[in-house]
Amino acid sequence: MPVVSINVGPKRVHLTAYCPDDELGLLACDYVLARAAELLDGTSDADWRRWLIERDPEIAGLFAKLDAGWKLPRNGEFTVDPSNAPAEARIIRHLLRERLEQCGR
Repeated sequence: MPVVSINVGPKRVHLTAYCPDDELGLLACDYVLARAAELLDGTSDADWRRWLIERDPEIAGLFAKLDAGWKLPRNGEFTVDPSNAPAEARIIRHLLRERLEQCGR
């Protein structure tokens, strides 16, 4: 499963694509990730915030809360769609590992 890391404002975002149908599906995954990196890598903080707010003005309120120090809750369970369990399980394992690392800090 290919993965790319893209700098978006002050964050580094990791994207993966998954289409195991055949060799063309895997090549499509490589294409999507490469194009995402071409288009988005190095996006400024102001650009991605502006883009989100243009599409959903209520996000401006969330940015205000986050900028004031509010944190997203770190609890709750991750659910898995049984029809997509193997792919989602890898993502959930990654998220749980991150959560454990954050709790240990």
